[in-house]
Amino acid sequence: MALSDQEQASLIESLLRMGLIGKNEQPRLQPLTGGVSSMIVLAQTQKGLVCVKRALAKLKVVADWQAPVERSNAEVAWIRVAQRIVPQSVPEILGHDQQGLTFAMRYLDGDEFPVWKARLRDGKVDAGTARSVARILAAIHNHASDRAELAREFANDEAFSALRLDAYFAESARRNPDCQSVISRIIEATRSTRRALIHGDVSPKNILEGKDRVILLDAETATWGDPAFDLAFCLNHLLLKCVWRPASMLEFLACYRALHQEYLSAIHFEAADALERRACALLAALLLARVDGKSPVEYITAEAERSTVRQFAKSQLRLRPERLAEIGDAWHACWSPQKH
Repeated sequence: MALSDQEQASLIESLLRMGLIGKNEQPRLQPLTGGVSSMIVLAQTQKGLVCVKRALAKLKVVADWQAPVERSNAEVAWIRVAQRIVPQSVPEILGHDQQGLTFAMRYLDGDEFPVWKARLRDGKVDAGTARSVARILAAIHNHASDRAELAREFANDEAFSALRLDAYFAESARRNPDCQSVISRIIEATRSTRRALIHGDVSPKNILEGKDRVILLDAETATWGDPAFDLAFCLNHLLLKCVWRPASMLEFLACYRALHQEYLSAIHFEAADALERRACALLAALLLARVDGKSPVEYITAEAERSTVRQFAKSQLRLRPERLAEIGDAWHACWSPQKH
């Protein structure tokens, strides 16, 4: 979608305030495809290519989904913390216009750093990438846990509630009244578990798979919260990819195992089994949310498949497994070829 004259003028003002263009410079602005929550633009400036991002007040989905635009500042703050921990695994910030709720990053060429989701779609599935993601998350959670100054800086409860607890969990509970009580407990447990700085959107669409490093993007849902959410969020996507591309199911399940095994073996800020129990509950709720929440995954549209995901999620919410391997095995059995 083309930018309006007002949007172009506003972005140019932000680039000028960030010192990335000259006073009379007119950079070429090209909208990029991305998620539902932000305007992302490639700016061709005299200094080179710059990726500019601005949070949207109303997200680009069918449902009425609004969230505080100040989350743009939270994303910049998360990147700056992560740069001190895993500097090669986050984008480079070139400028931040707090007034315009806009920031700029160094542009990364898509041929050199393809999006992990696109690689998975094309059957290029490497469990090593999942292990790299696990190590990045574990490092950030380990170094950014139980720190009062970060808890204060990332007290982004309003945005996280709007973007995750309400849009995902509360919405799916409203559509599935039989799950209302168990999902309400998961919401309250997640809201009250405040252990570390979390990303909040660890999805293959937000991960770049370079030849020698993995880069994690799009942290606008960053908050001080439960690190089990980050683990469960990414695991959920790996399970759902089995429905999207069934020919690669075994490889996706290998990524699922690699991710949770590597992560749980690497954390030291709390007992792994306690975090794993919370991740199991969150994973079941997230599976339901991605068919019945405000942001259903775009690649599962057949009602038969949506129904199977829904019933599986409900069964896991009832059974309350405590090991992620149990959920993976049950998912494999549910979608095994002889059943379909």
